[in-house]
Order: sequence, then C-alpha cells, then structure tokens
Amino acid sequence: MDEVTIQVHQSVTKHLISYLSLKQVTSFEIIQDDQKKSTIRLLLDKEEVRQIIEIDFRPIFRQRLTEQLIR
Repeated sequence: MDEVTIQVHQSVTKHLISYLSLKQVTSFEIIQDDQKKSTIRLLLDKEEVRQIIEIDFRPIFRQRLTEQLIR
C-alpha cells in the first residue's frame, strides 16, 4: 500500500482535529465499523521498527501510536 491521508474534523464546528499523511503504510485494517464504534489500525514497517497506529473515530476520537522492534 502506498500513501494514506486521514483528516478528522469536529462534527459541529468542522475544525480540523487531526491530519495524518503517511507515506509507507504496510497494512490498513478496519477493526470495527458499526453505529457504536469505529476503529482502524495502520501498520508501518521501517527497517527494524514497526509502528502501529490505532484510530478510534467513534464514540470518541482517539489516536494511539505504538512502536515495536522487529528482527
């Protein structure tokens, strides 16, 4: 997978909350997508490091970044 861009705006005011432009996404996974919860996971593998970005869109917007050493 190539580049992934994600923009999140506040629903009422339309203000930009988050903007991600990721150049080397290895994997994109939809974890859950229903009326109660919406979550995705992105994997970025670079040399000896894997970055895992999990984003919750519903019920509350959250971003989590985890790094793991891979060998």
